[in-house]
Amino acid sequence: MPRSSHLSDGNHVNKSNNSAAYVPAAGMVHPGPCVDLAFSIFKLQRDPATPSVWLSVSFVTQPSISSLLRSLPTTQVHYDDRLKLWLISFELYEHVVSRLTSTEYQPCVRVQELPRFLVSGLSWWLRAHLKLTPIALLPLDLVPVNLTPQFLDQVLPYQLQGIRYVVQRHGRALIADEMGLGKTCQAIGVMLHYRQLWPVLVLVPNEVLAEQWKREILRFIGPPLIAESDIHIVRPKQKRECRQAMGSICLISYSMLERMPMEAQSALHRYRIVIADEAHLLKSRDTKTSRNTVPLLKAAQVAVCITGTPHPNRPEELFVMCNALAEKLFPSYDAFTSRYCNAKPAYFARATKVMDVSGSSHEGELKLLLEEVLMIRRMKADVLKVSD
Repeated sequence: MPRSSHLSDGNHVNKSNNSAAYVPAAGMVHPGPCVDLAFSIFKLQRDPATPSVWLSVSFVTQPSISSLLRSLPTTQVHYDDRLKLWLISFELYEHVVSRLTSTEYQPCVRVQELPRFLVSGLSWWLRAHLKLTPIALLPLDLVPVNLTPQFLDQVLPYQLQGIRYVVQRHGRALIADEMGLGKTCQAIGVMLHYRQLWPVLVLVPNEVLAEQWKREILRFIGPPLIAESDIHIVRPKQKRECRQAMGSICLISYSMLERMPMEAQSALHRYRIVIADEAHLLKSRDTKTSRNTVPLLKAAQVAVCITGTPHPNRPEELFVMCNALAEKLFPSYDAFTSRYCNAKPAYFARATKVMDVSGSSHEGELKLLLEEVLMIRRMKADVLKVSD
């Protein structure tokens, strides 16, 4: 929670000009006009030499705060004249907050800190995630992928970049390209790259799409790596022994997953590669589909969600996918909706209090996190422009 500054005994409120302003008590050092100061994520940088996170500091110009920031190392703090913003390295965040919330600046500086989940998540991304393998810090064009000539002969450059994007993020990502850009092909490329981790579990909305996936897998991978008999579709009308997960690649519909006995569902946790097609079906955390699918994605070493409609204007609908793919950064529904959905109390029948999470807030920050940490989204117009 953000720290709040309160008036100490002896201070009073000046109500002239129809506005409230803190007036310091006699003898108190006054650092300047009272201001509200807020931190937000400005940039996540995958620099092989010095990976970093930069924060923006937003406040009405105040000499004492500006002086504090100017006193810090110029390699970690600078003022952007174009944006009219102070930018500080995440490494200095705790130090700056400590100074601004000290008696030196109180009660006239009210600091809106980053939520603790975000501080912990950024620390994980910067100090653990990026250091798992050297691949995480390579330029995207240089990320190595282990694909076959048969596959490479059939994919377009932007699709290959999509596969590299997922590999660079250790196999956990959301492919959210516009419809018609080959998301299935990219997901198949990811499973091919990680073939040493097979078998693969693919979750689809229905049997028709399961058949389509089977054809695409045979087209892009095929023999000798995989034969038609190695791809198993779980169907409701099969004999009991055939309604179990099996094969090198197993395709199951979300509805079939719900009907599977608990023992059979538990057996699915052995899959180290899980792909969830049409993942916007997971937009509500309270549905059976989400409750059955999310544990599988979290348990997998490689987890890919696919959707052409990521609903950027309703961030609440992104939480389940974000939590399933990057729980360290998005651990809590309440914290997520408070930061990014402008959560506020609402009342319904019998004065029942709930939280309205239909809005959005800190949109730029969430977009930055999604694009850098887990989501790749290209539009047809952009892809065609690059092709020209």
